[in-house]
Amino acid sequence: MQKEIAFIETVMKSFSPAMLETETVTRWLVGQVHPGGPVCPVCGESVTGEAGLRNFYALKRVQCKKCNNHSNAAAGTVLHGLKFDIRFVFLMALLIGAGMSYQKIGEILKLQPRTVQIWSEKFAQIGQKG
Repeated sequence: MQKEIAFIETVMKSFSPAMLETETVTRWLVGQVHPGGPVCPVCGESVTGEAGLRNFYALKRVQCKKCNNHSNAAAGTVLHGLKFDIRFVFLMALLIGAGMSYQKIGEILKLQPRTVQIWSEKFAQIGQKG
């Protein structure tokens, strides 16, 4: 619960109108789920090079120079398999931090309240390595 609160507090402090832009919020969330920086999920090799870093932070496929694995920044994180707009992750945390109910957040974002609750629980994993 404390780690969930820590992420929500980080979201609250980071909010700005720019965080409503897909590119900005994607880059920010990728940085949160990869606090140690961009690495290959298979071998741990750092992602380098301008194109590799740009693709990594845009959730596009990157090929590891060491093991040749193809993956993106969502692999092995809470963002893997995301089935809705990535901006909703940030907005959910922001609205939870503002004290809004899962039911109301679900109505606003057109998600099931249970989905909002599950993501609330996932927030504790964001910022942890692994």
